[in-house]
Amino acid sequence: MKKIIMILAGLVVLLGGIYVFTRPKSYVTEVKDETAYEAVMAEEVAYLYFGRDTCQYCRKFEPLMNEAIQETGTEVYKYDTDKHKNDKNFQDIIAANEVVTVPKLVRLEKGIITDFVDHTHTQADITALLNGD
Repeated sequence: MKKIIMILAGLVVLLGGIYVFTRPKSYVTEVKDETAYEAVMAEEVAYLYFGRDTCQYCRKFEPLMNEAIQETGTEVYKYDTDKHKNDKNFQDIIAANEVVTVPKLVRLEKGIITDFVDHTHTQADITALLNGD
């Protein structure tokens, strides 16, 4: 019995390790609250990603975006629309950033949108946006 428990414990550890090392890594910084959002909007140039984990298009877009982030070394902030949907300023933020659907990655200059990409764009388009092209 003791041997079975040890084998099961080892299996659990092994499966946990596989999960940790095979899940997709995110290269974005989460916007956790209004203060963090305001700090992003105050930056000279910032990239703000609107998406949610429950969105199938976002799950397809994020690996492309992560690859572009790695290529360019650009910092990208994520505003999770599921996590913030009950915030008092949610509708104002969505309207100000012209978010109609997710995913959407916007380039901001001092809080003003200068360009964007969404799920209809390619990885090359995402990389070009992050390069400021």
